[in-house]
Amino acid sequence: MSKLIKSPNDERFYAIDQYWKPLQLNNTWFMLYPPSVIQYKNYSDIEKKVVDYKDLIFDLNKSYLFKNANANANANKMKFT
Repeated sequence: MSKLIKSPNDERFYAIDQYWKPLQLNNTWFMLYPPSVIQYKNYSDIEKKVVDYKDLIFDLNKSYLFKNANANANANKMKFT
């Protein structure tokens, strides 16, 4: 939050839904499976438009989020039980 306060024009980078992505590569994370909670379609102050993330939430692979092969390998190691 302090980085966002210091650099409010960088809101896209420091928004919590973006800032946590690098943390996932270096830590253990858990999720409910199957996904049971979604963000409903609504206006986004960050995007400046109505957004609907339902399809993104239910796409469990999310390979498009990872920039390199090592990250993809780590993502593929995730097990959903």
